[in-house]
Amino acid sequence: AMHPTQQVISVKLDIDRLPQGLYASEGGATIKACLKNQPKDKPFLYVARSDSGASTTYGDMASFIDGGKGDLRHIGVKFGEVVAYVAPPGGSAAAAVAFLSIGAQTAAAPLAQGTAEPDARDALDQFNAKHLILFEDVDCPGVEAAFIAFATQGKAKLHKAKILGDHLPGIFEYIVDDKLQQKEPFRRQPLRQPLRNPE
Repeated sequence: AMHPTQQVISVKLDIDRLPQGLYASEGGATIKACLKNQPKDKPFLYVARSDSGASTTYGDMASFIDGGKGDLRHIGVKFGEVVAYVAPPGGSAAAAVAFLSIGAQTAAAPLAQGTAEPDARDALDQFNAKHLILFEDVDCPGVEAAFIAFATQGKAKLHKAKILGDHLPGIFEYIVDDKLQQKEPFRRQPLRQPLRNPE
């Protein structure tokens, strides 16, 4: 018997309709393959509200996901684990990079900034999230409270992320904060160093 709050979804992918050979050298039509099959220096994301000309290229994004600051292996995410997160609002480059980078590596579970704590707790339980990411300077009290409670109960690991600036739109890094794993309240703190694999 299923728990009354669980849902079952059956998805059938019709990959026969994709053009034959599409990204075959990269293992099929995946996010990583799509990024890697574009010219490395071709702009992928721009700062929309600036004339600076700064952009994140397809090569920057591919490197970010595969071995770079956005590689989830650096924070201990294992194959198939669900990663829940709240990215900056407003259709930002960081929100796009968060979704694409997490979704390219595992199951991404984005939560809206205004999600109430009970709804966020319910979502985390349904998704069986194992990693929770909070971006610095994103005001999301309900989700933050749910994330802290979930991590404090030992159900998941809590991580922080910081956007690096407009020189590479959307690019961020995970931040080491040992207090997050010691069941202490979450407090925004200044950037320290990129997160390494836990011992």
